[in-house]
Amino acid sequence: MINVGLILFITLSSIKSQKHKIRGPMKDHISAEFGFSDEQKTRFEQMVKSHREKIEEIEKQERVLINIYFQNTTFDKKVFSSDTIVTQINQLKGQRIKATYEHLQELKGLCTNKQLEKFDEVLHDIIPGLTGSEKESKDKLLKDRKAK
Repeated sequence: MINVGLILFITLSSIKSQKHKIRGPMKDHISAEFGFSDEQKTRFEQMVKSHREKIEEIEKQERVLINIYFQNTTFDKKVFSSDTIVTQINQLKGQRIKATYEHLQELKGLCTNKQLEKFDEVLHDIIPGLTGSEKESKDKLLKDRKAK
């Protein structure tokens, strides 16, 4: 039972830690790195909000499935198929990845030709924050700010 609780805690913590990756310092970093105009900043804010809402909805569905998975106390395969729920959870994770990829494509479409010259470099800086190695990304942001 302790192992089940630990797995649930780790899984739910992972979902919560993914939340709001593009907010705050990262969002500001992206705007600053590209030198967005006021119009671009406004559009970027809208993109971030839309993306965040999409991700939050996927995460909500994921939490529901995780709760269903762990609330089954009988663990009777005839009553409930854990493999099916795990498959659905993995599909939602795939949807999150695709939604984030589409968000980055939209970000790329927002950039001018001159800004696109820096796109790969900026993307390289933010990927750790999007993939969960956020500490590396924060350390890099702090280092970059000190260097400027």
